[in-house]
Amino acid sequence: MMDVHHSGQSGFSLLETLVALAILALSLGTIYQSQINGVRSVSKSLSYQQAMLHAQSLMAEHVGAFALQLPSEGETPDGFRWRVERGLVELPPVLPDGPRVSVRKVDLYIAATGTQGAPELKFSALEAP
Repeated sequence: MMDVHHSGQSGFSLLETLVALAILALSLGTIYQSQINGVRSVSKSLSYQQAMLHAQSLMAEHVGAFALQLPSEGETPDGFRWRVERGLVELPPVLPDGPRVSVRKVDLYIAATGTQGAPELKFSALEAP
């Protein structure tokens, strides 16, 4: 008969397996968290882009329309609330004895409704009277 001798260990010990599983769990948790942050970032970026498009459209309506009776606040169909504030701004003279010039200022504030902690964005435009 033949004697079979096992020299050394064969396979992994329980401790090595637990350490490997712990490292795998930490790695997967980190990857999962970075994926969640990426999705949030893309969602936030899309919201900013939509707000910018709405702001561009609203500014086009409101700049140059001081005499018109346009609404000063509202909400878009896709859930962005907005408001417009108009006023006059006096600019300092260019030359020491130069005339002071007043320009019209339009401020547009827009924010997503129903989004926790959504920032309100502000857009401004100046125009000559």
